[in-house]
Amino acid sequence: MSGISFAVPLIVAGGTVLAVAVLLSQIFGLQDLFNEENSWLWMYRKLGGGLLGF
Repeated sequence: MSGISFAVPLIVAGGTVLAVAVLLSQIFGLQDLFNEENSWLWMYRKLGGGLLGF
């Protein structure tokens, strides 16, 4: 792997983490926790978004 190929696993992981955070918030009705700053679900959302922005 060379060049941009090193970033592909990080981008895929970011999308997966973000998707899991969204699914958890929708399935269990945790939208308030999803939007509450410094909650564990908010941190997963930020982690996934950060990895996607890498």
